Amino acid sequence: MKNLYLLENIDYSNLKKKINTQDSEIITFDYFSHNILSTHQIKHRKMDEYLEEQDREKFFGLATSLWEWYNILDEKNFTFHNVNLLSIIDRNELHEFLMDLIPKIKAIKNILAQMNFTKIYASFKIYQILENNTDYDVILFDNYKNNKPLTHDEIILNYDNIPFSIKPKLSRSKFRMIKKNQEKITSKIFRLRKDNPEKKKIVLIEFNPEVYEDLLYEMQRQKVQPVLINFRRPAAWSLSSINILRKTDSLVISPENFLGKQILTQIKEDKKSILLKIENALKSESLKMSNIFSYEGIKFHKILMDLFVEILRDRLEEYLIQILMSKKLDKSENVLGAITLNFSGETEKSFSKVIKKFPIILLQHAFSNYTKSLMFLDVFDDFKFYKEKIAVYGCVLQEYLLSTNLIPEDKIIVCGSPKYDSFKPIIKRSSKKKIILVTLRPIISLIEGIRMELYERYENAINSIIESCNDLSDNEIIFKLHPQQNDNNQFLKDVIKQKDADAKIIQSTSIKKLLIDCDLHINLAPDNFDISSVVLEAMILKRPTLNIQLTSGPFEFGVIKENAIRTIMYNSDIKEEISELIFNKEKVNQLLKNSAVYLNKYISNQGNASKILLDELIRN
Repeated sequence: MKNLYLLENIDYSNLKKKINTQDSEIITFDYFSHNILSTHQIKHRKMDEYLEEQDREKFFGLATSLWEWYNILDEKNFTFHNVNLLSIIDRNELHEFLMDLIPKIKAIKNILAQMNFTKIYASFKIYQILENNTDYDVILFDNYKNNKPLTHDEIILNYDNIPFSIKPKLSRSKFRMIKKNQEKITSKIFRLRKDNPEKKKIVLIEFNPEVYEDLLYEMQRQKVQPVLINFRRPAAWSLSSINILRKTDSLVISPENFLGKQILTQIKEDKKSILLKIENALKSESLKMSNIFSYEGIKFHKILMDLFVEILRDRLEEYLIQILMSKKLDKSENVLGAITLNFSGETEKSFSKVIKKFPIILLQHAFSNYTKSLMFLDVFDDFKFYKEKIAVYGCVLQEYLLSTNLIPEDKIIVCGSPKYDSFKPIIKRSSKKKIILVTLRPIISLIEGIRMELYERYENAINSIIESCNDLSDNEIIFKLHPQQNDNNQFLKDVIKQKDADAKIIQSTSIKKLLIDCDLHINLAPDNFDISSVVLEAMILKRPTLNIQLTSGPFEFGVIKENAIRTIMYNSDIKEEISELIFNKEKVNQLLKNSAVYLNKYISNQGNASKILLDELIRN
């Protein structure tokens, strides 16, 4: 009889002493543990080997079915001003957690069905799954409870002028404290809390002023005061954003100046009693008996309830503040409406559940492309969660919404993209050195769960790009990481630095500036379920794009079918493709012509979208 090791997030220290490799089966559940074992020449297998393709098709459906799990509960223990507090939890964060958990359960089930073991040694997250669900002797590996925080539990402050090795990682509570003090100082110095009573207001929920500066300037031209509410990234997060806010007479709202100290003190008191009621309700026997938290006969009720309790302990005060701010804002007489980029984040959910007096418009913010085979993914764009109207870039998305009966025609505003109003093609000055911008999308498990092979393919593709560019004369590679926080960014940085220690890696610099300065844009796509927004931005600025996919599939979007970008697989001749798109002017010109044709269909009112969107809000 063998021992079984189910390992995840292990480290190097005394590894061979911790694992009895004799008469043992070792299976890794993450790419980094697989690498460590491979380095130590320890024989093992990967979780992927115990999952079938048909399994992966079911994971997504189960995860999305649990988004509104709280509807099975009696709401009286969970509401504050008629808002279910459990419903505010970030939908994408929950989905990410479930798409990590559910494939593990299936893999564990298959492993245990295929083999017999005397003892099972499991890393903490796997131990949590097994401790109450098996007759086997389960032992916590290394006695180490390395529970990984949720995506938004820790905040990494990314600024390109700070070396990667010393970038601060803050707890959410510490970040809130710093954010509060930073906003207090900047708002006072630059007078960002000046409410202009003569002006009508439009509320922007979690907007970055630098990204949507054209929209703010259009509000100023139309004598409307922008009101920014940001619980995540501060509205005045940089000198550039502060300058935009000042010039547009924007009002930055914070809980301290909007609600006052007395209400905030009361919220701290209310939090204690509300949290106690919630914790007791989540530990009830009726929830334990519910089959909603069971998959393949393995229950995961305790894992989720512990998760929700931890989230609310840390974030409940924010939720209460957001609800009270929404209620006060809803009583305002001079607010024309609000604009949000999603209905899945915590701030957006809180405000959309309270506001009744004025409309909230959902503004398309990504390069949304859907085919019939990918209809199940449109939940990520929150179409079915819309409150009033949806503002879209153009007829491509409008036609999709109408053809699927997701949104009635009178609820769709075809305005174009306020985000790209000032994006204009700029002819790059000719120079001997060619700038190659490589944008790196992080590997995510939101749709299929983890695929370890993607890490190996990503590594090979990056190495191939670096080698190809080194073989071509007079060029410079710039690697641009995705701006959002993601653990895979560290993996990508490590891969690049192992191949080229002097490589230029940036994250927070404006993508617009980088695209203007480059001769060729290369986008690495870990999956092909969608097209990155940076591809759309490159097309608008007339920069040729080489899109490298790590997985194949039948999902041919219009932008690919119409040859508006060049798309290849990771194992193609990357050097030849790069050379063609740098030196073959005829091929590049044809690609850009195709791109312009596609853009005319995809984006309406180019350069005038902000005005059309505001006209709609002001008129109604």
